[in-house]
Amino acid sequence: MDLEGVWYNPSTHSVTTIIWTGHLFSAVSVIDLDDGDVYPITASNWNGSVIQWGYYVPDTTYNVVFTMTSLVGDNLNCEWYSDHGMSGTRTLERQ
Repeated sequence: MDLEGVWYNPSTHSVTTIIWTGHLFSAVSVIDLDDGDVYPITASNWNGSVIQWGYYVPDTTYNVVFTMTSLVGDNLNCEWYSDHGMSGTRTLERQ
């Protein structure tokens, strides 16, 4: 499985960068392409088959967590939730 790369979220116009460190995948940045804001990564976990990462959105004070559900070609399918009671699914596109 190759998760390393830049992943575009068409719903939020943001990109998440995931790297391979030699023994695990790690989300290292989330950037809003509309205004250039960089959202701090609050957590990144890899269990050998699924990556989960969290980030903080200062403008809204939301903490958001994405959990991978599948990788299909260049589409990273995820579930997400925020600490403000919102949740859903997203497909991130490899750039």
